[in-house]
This record gives sequence, structure tokens and C-alpha cells, in this order.
Amino acid sequence: MINTTLCYIRRGEEYLMLHRIKKKHDLNQDKWIGIGGKFEDGESPEDCLLREAREETGLTLTGYRYRGIVTFVSDRWPTEYMHLFTADGFTGELKECDEGVLEWIPKGRLLELPHWEGDAIFLALLDREEALLRRRMAELDVTAFVQPVFINGDMHIAPGRLGGNRLAHSYAWGDMERLGLHMAFGTDCPVERFHPLEGVYCAVTRRDFTGNGPFLPEQALTPYQALYAYTAGGAYASGEERIKGRIRSGLLADFLLVDRNLLTCPPEELLSARVLRTYVGGACVFRDPSF
Repeated sequence: MINTTLCYIRRGEEYLMLHRIKKKHDLNQDKWIGIGGKFEDGESPEDCLLREAREETGLTLTGYRYRGIVTFVSDRWPTEYMHLFTADGFTGELKECDEGVLEWIPKGRLLELPHWEGDAIFLALLDREEALLRRRMAELDVTAFVQPVFINGDMHIAPGRLGGNRLAHSYAWGDMERLGLHMAFGTDCPVERFHPLEGVYCAVTRRDFTGNGPFLPEQALTPYQALYAYTAGGAYASGEERIKGRIRSGLLADFLLVDRNLLTCPPEELLSARVLRTYVGGACVFRDPSF
């Protein structure tokens, strides 16, 4: 019986793969595979994972997840128990590997390279699992309460705290929109300022207030989608979509006037847009003195 480990190290939408081209008589010759190897005496799966990662890549794994055991039974070789991991947190610099060439490969290109059939199965299962929660939320008609302004600060700390794998599926408002999830946007006041337009800016540009970014730009929303989540989305979340949330005859006259067209102005101008008047129930409750 043989125990081994296999780990897919992820950085955003890329996996670190080893092109096995250096060893003679290598069972994996010319294949692109993950990181791993055989247990040494007295090692646990985690011990083997961390040692193999250091030896083969020079990286120290700081965030990893045990995914399960794959059993190989053959009449030609001893039974093998392969302990499958993913990792998305690490420190250090890549080093040259004596077993092959290490390279960060975009997820979409992995199956274009020579690989074992099992790798295709494992990677497909991992992708399906990552999207499962959002699909399940859509099936259950869950409403997501979101504070887009968090982008302003979180984009600078989330990569180090979450790691590449979890980060790639966080702040995923674009995916939620595409799946048809209900979203209600808020400001998180009083932790953040009560300034919804700052949230609209973050949701649309995926940048902080000084323009750094974009942060996970594939998850950006359109201005219409962001404004909808702040208005109709909030009304739906409170069960009041039949009485407010839209400018429509018969609904409450809650609306505001701004100094530009938020749907067509350059996205970076959303942050500097000024509210000129605010109406609640048809009554003006705020007026910019300059207007």
C-alpha cells in the first residue's frame, strides 16, 4: 500500500502546474500535474503536503484544504491512496524543480495541455463545488445583503487573508447577478459613511476611492444593476416591492435628484456625483443650497 499527496496550488484564476520533463523513465513523462509525492515514514497527509510543496516549489503553504482520498486499485501495482488537497495561501518564491518545469497556468488552458484523465475529473469537480453555493442560493430564492463600499478597503487586505482560491469567488456580485439572485445593497452605516453613491462607484468600477484597481473586475456591475440593488432590491428584501423601490404611478414617491446622469456618466464620476434634492413620500426633505 502506498500513500501519496496531490495538491493544486491556486493563484487567482491560475494553477501552479509541474511539467514532468526532467526525470528519466518517469511515469508522468510530459504530463502537466499538480504538486505532491509519497509519504515518508511517520508523516501525516498534511506533513507530506507541506514537505513536498517546499521541496518541489520552494513555497511554504499557509492556506490549504483537504479534499478527500482517491483510491487506485490495480493488479500490476500496489494499492495507492492519494490524498487530494487544494491550496490558496503561500509565502516564498518559486524555485527550480529537479522533476520538471513549474509554471502558472490559466485555469482555462489546463485541459489543453497533456494531462491525466483523473486531473480533468478533479478540476471539474472543484469548479462545480465553488459555484454550487451561488447556484443553491438562486434555487432557494435567497436575497444577498451586500455592502459594495467594502471594496474600498477590502481590496487591500482580502488577498492576504483569503488566498487566491477563496478570493476568486468572493465579492462575486457579477456572478450573483448572472444567476438571477436577489441583491439588496446597503452602506454598512455607521461603520461606513451613509453614502450610497460611494457603493455604486465601488460596485461599477471595482476600484478604491483613489482609483486603485480594478479588484476582480469580472464581477463588476453596470450602473443600472447597482442602482437597482440599492432601490428595488432593497424594497424586495423588506417585502415592500409593491409600494416602493421604483418611480411608478401608485408607489411611494421616494426619489432624489442628482447633478448628472448616473447611467451614462463616466464611471469614475459616480464618486463625485452630488445629490441636489431628496424626496420622501413626495415631500422634499433635503435641498442642496446651491440648487
